[in-house]
Amino acid sequence: MSYSLKNVRAKVNVGLKDTSSSMARRKISRFLGPAKVKAVKNFPLAGPLHRQTKTQAIANLRERLEEAIRNLEDNGCQVFCAPTSAEAIAYVQKIIKPGSMVVKSKSNAAKETGVIESLLKDGVSVVETDMGDRICQLGEIPASHPLGPALHVPVGKVAELFSLESGHAVAPDPTSIVTAARGLLRDSFFKAQYGISGANAIAADTGSIILTENEGNIRLCTNLPPIHIVFAGIEKIVPTLEEAVHVCHTAALYGTGVSVGGYINIVSGPGRNSLDGPQEVHVILLEEGRWEAKCAGFEESLACINCGACLNRCPVYKELGKQYGYKYLGGIGIIHTALRDGLEKAAENGLSLCVGCRQCIDACPGSIPIPDLIQKIRQRVVKKYGLGRQKKLILKTLFRNRGSRIWRWGQKLQPLAFKKVDNEEGYQVRFSWLGVDPNRLIPAINGKPALTFLEEQSDAVLGKVSVAYFAGCLNNMIFSEVARATLEVLREQNLDVFFPSEQVCCGYPMQAAGELEMAKEVARRNLEVFCTGTVDKIIVDCPTCGTALRGYGKLLEEDPDWGGLAKGFSEKIRDIFEFLSNKDLGLKEIHQSLQFKVDYHQPCHLRYLGLNHAQEILTLIHGVNLCSSGDDGACCGFGGMVSLDHYNLTTTIASRKIELTPNGAEILATACPGCMIHLTDRLYQQNKPIKVKHVIELLADAYRRGRE
Repeated sequence: MSYSLKNVRAKVNVGLKDTSSSMARRKISRFLGPAKVKAVKNFPLAGPLHRQTKTQAIANLRERLEEAIRNLEDNGCQVFCAPTSAEAIAYVQKIIKPGSMVVKSKSNAAKETGVIESLLKDGVSVVETDMGDRICQLGEIPASHPLGPALHVPVGKVAELFSLESGHAVAPDPTSIVTAARGLLRDSFFKAQYGISGANAIAADTGSIILTENEGNIRLCTNLPPIHIVFAGIEKIVPTLEEAVHVCHTAALYGTGVSVGGYINIVSGPGRNSLDGPQEVHVILLEEGRWEAKCAGFEESLACINCGACLNRCPVYKELGKQYGYKYLGGIGIIHTALRDGLEKAAENGLSLCVGCRQCIDACPGSIPIPDLIQKIRQRVVKKYGLGRQKKLILKTLFRNRGSRIWRWGQKLQPLAFKKVDNEEGYQVRFSWLGVDPNRLIPAINGKPALTFLEEQSDAVLGKVSVAYFAGCLNNMIFSEVARATLEVLREQNLDVFFPSEQVCCGYPMQAAGELEMAKEVARRNLEVFCTGTVDKIIVDCPTCGTALRGYGKLLEEDPDWGGLAKGFSEKIRDIFEFLSNKDLGLKEIHQSLQFKVDYHQPCHLRYLGLNHAQEILTLIHGVNLCSSGDDGACCGFGGMVSLDHYNLTTTIASRKIELTPNGAEILATACPGCMIHLTDRLYQQNKPIKVKHVIELLADAYRRGRE
């Protein structure tokens, strides 16, 4: 592969330096967030109906495409299916004459093809008519959001651009700027020979193009010029006009928090006369990458309607903006890039940046599993190009070695490769070639691996009904106190705990890196050791491990030997607090008071599953003053290996979380060992005297004090 991690890190550095743009994106997110939540609550069926519409349309895409072409042509449209962007450009160049003028409204498909750049080279004058796109065009500024391309541009800069364009001073206020822009654009609409637009949806049954807008420019682009050219991907086709209008409704709800855009335009062919719309309507249906997406397991990505909801929730995009993505932005943009422009383009524009927080799935009206699809793209990269040396070493270590061997090597290397940090239970690297940021606080390795002492404590025997405990790599190597606390709390409930010491890594790091076969092998190993006895439930205190273990059924579903066993195994997985909150169990009463002011950080994997039991149990501990940070859904930015490759990015994300921690908090409690590592490091870097604890440690401490 020609790209290097250094190139990606350079893009990350550019994005992180642009702090004003990052601030603008976060403000927009905070502003739109409550409005969108309220709007979506008012229309609870919008998301499910959208998913149903797109799922059915994509499943029958060939039939819908043929129907749409037939009805568009019956309406007088000229239709061209473009297998590639180059063929789409060639078609347009036959229509638009050099030296002519084009007015253009928003079209992601046109941007994807690069047709505007080609027209400009041919001497065609192209005027963007969406306000944000016009600002970016005048200032030669890359767009940073599909709905608000210029949200990162300061108002003073915008006023300066329109002052230069109009030839007179424009005041830096919205009214003056819009007035100036409107006057300039009106002249272009009347002079243009061609109008280019996109399409929010295409109704197959009526052969209609549906567009929604707030500014009124699309009506002019599609009606005033004699020739109208529509660019749209074939995934925009839906069965009926009613469903097409619903797509516009959904885009408005999830994109801007309103029930419908200011205008909905329906184009069903050329005008009947010179005063009734364009004389010609050309519809270019772009196929590039779409059939591969449908046939190769990426069909869910075709449900994207470019509403930008995922971007507003993505912690990586909030920091990096346009540096995260290529023609399309964010995680969904990386998926589109891989399928339409190739794996190398995806890799060099941020394939390694997704932290897997899954916030995008909740935000998306189509519930597109963007992190899962990104993992599939990474699998393709690994299969074609292999893993980097550092990742290969880490994953092979987790894959091949049992806990005690890793621990022995860690004990030997820790004082040689790392230096002790004063007044902290941690280390920093001595040598830069280790690939770890020299400022990073590395937790100390356990004095004894958790696997060893837990094996000694295991009191369940084969065939006996009990619960099993999956400790995970971080507890085994670093947080033995968390493992001890989990064991203590389970026994406090009068439970027998089966602990197979042969358990290995859950496999999540392998899956996240794209090493699918290695992930499958560790899954089989764990199934072997956990399924030798009879257990009701398998308990985890690491949500990341829980996510991986719950996914074994899907991971091995096509394996005839292990598929059935994996499915049954996955159904038994329970987060420790989910298990303790079960009414049938009856959590033993907590008598002792701890007297701490505690802020709680909700791990992303628990938030996605809707599991808030850890915070609920915190409130049951007497003396714990639980203070809210104001954004319990904020990601800490850890992302596993993402924090190794892009430490500066992930710590910037962590800083946003730390900023929300209330004054006076003594403990930052969470329920994930990965979050513990990252938050501890960030608090150390900021010199904040706050301890990070797993909630299970606090619960075990309360029980322990009650026994004393």
